[in-house]
Amino acid sequence: MAKLKVFILGACSCIVLGLLCCAFVSFSHQDTDFESNQWYQSVHTDENGDLFLRIQFGDIIITQLG
Repeated sequence: MAKLKVFILGACSCIVLGLLCCAFVSFSHQDTDFESNQWYQSVHTDENGDLFLRIQFGDIIITQLG
C-alpha cells in the first residue's frame, strides 16, 4: 500500500510539473528552441521501463524518475 501511495504521489507530481511547464511556455515570450539554449524537455523510458522526465532551462536541469 505504501508503494502505491508513493507511485500516485510521483505521478501527480509529474503531472503538476508538466502543467506548470506548459503554462510557463504558453505565457512566456521567450524562444522555446533547444538550439538557443533556452528551453528543452524530454521524456523517455529506459530498458527497465522506468520513466524519466528531463527539463533544461538555461543552466538549470531538472531530472525526475517517475
